[in-house]
Amino acid sequence: MLTKWLLPVAAIVLVTICAVAQPVSAGHTAIVYDSINTVLFSEILSEMGIDCNIERTPSGRPYISFRHQDVKTVAFLYDQIEDTDSYESLLLYASWSLNTADKPSLSVINEWNSDNRWVRLYLDSVNDPCVDMDLLLNGGVTLSNIKNVINRFVTVANVFKGELLGN
Repeated sequence: MLTKWLLPVAAIVLVTICAVAQPVSAGHTAIVYDSINTVLFSEILSEMGIDCNIERTPSGRPYISFRHQDVKTVAFLYDQIEDTDSYESLLLYASWSLNTADKPSLSVINEWNSDNRWVRLYLDSVNDPCVDMDLLLNGGVTLSNIKNVINRFVTVANVFKGELLGN
């Protein structure tokens, strides 16, 4: 009876292992990044055809500002690896300064957040709408994943801008 189930289970395990072990594409192995710094992030943006500026907050934390698909975005680097200029995570952030009458209500923002994934929408300290998205590199991500996160962020920011801000 045990041997009756052994062969099908072994076949499923073997197929699963083969599927997981496949390279990204034939003859190509993806580079995995488990941290990022301003130089690498600016090179990725440059590869995407995006100009950027590397700056620092008053406390010295680096950030990168750029405009992509008409969304002015700031990428803040977090979780610095000790004794390096590399970080294990980054946060993409965009906000819009609006007249009081044009600002979405908290109930509209809460509804939008409950209907959407990947990003957070909120009102900042002066009630301007903001959107942000985290990318955790600890454990590893591919270049393709980093580019996809950037593109998804600005796409969602543009959807938000169009749907809730009427721009």
